[in-house]
Amino acid sequence: MNRVLRTGIVTLLICLTVLGVVAVGCFWELYIRYENAQKRIGALQEQVAQLQTREASRVRTWSETIATSGSNDVLQLTSGTQLQKFRIQRPGPWEPGWFSEAWITECEPRGDILKFDEFSIVPFKEGVIVSAKPRTNEQISMRFKIIGVMR
Repeated sequence: MNRVLRTGIVTLLICLTVLGVVAVGCFWELYIRYENAQKRIGALQEQVAQLQTREASRVRTWSETIATSGSNDVLQLTSGTQLQKFRIQRPGPWEPGWFSEAWITECEPRGDILKFDEFSIVPFKEGVIVSAKPRTNEQISMRFKIIGVMR
């Protein structure tokens, strides 16, 4: 009986040790993954702050909507999975200068950005070009903010 009890305790300790190692490994992986994400967000915020302080640069921000079904002022995605390009003029009163850099932020709802195989933005002289390749049979209605740096 004493031997059975001892074997049970040893087995329990081995199981708890293995479980502990697996838990520590999972937490370590999450820590590494999100630590890098926080560093990336911090670097992007620093980059935006530097761009906004440049005397020769002007930052313009506006929102757009992209959807599989929509009406006026919506970037209309067609059915299929081909890459679609939308040329978007900068809003507001015309002013001299051109966009040298552009990126997107604040997608709402956030999960809709995962419904694209490709989603990118490239500046052109008077606005931006949004390239979007939706996944098959995905219903998308996403609002996103565009930040552009004018020179």
